[in-house]
Amino acid sequence: MDTNLALDDKLIIQAQKIGHHRTKREAVTIAIEVSADKYNGFLI
Repeated sequence: MDTNLALDDKLIIQAQKIGHHRTKREAVTIAIEVSADKYNGFLI
């Protein structure tokens, strides 16, 4: 599923560096997975 997101380039670049992600897509995907894992079960 392709989605267009308006994201802060500085935050994405920071996330790429911290997580050693090669692409913006990888950085966003990992961030969403981490967030979903953290809040899984809290938002029912």
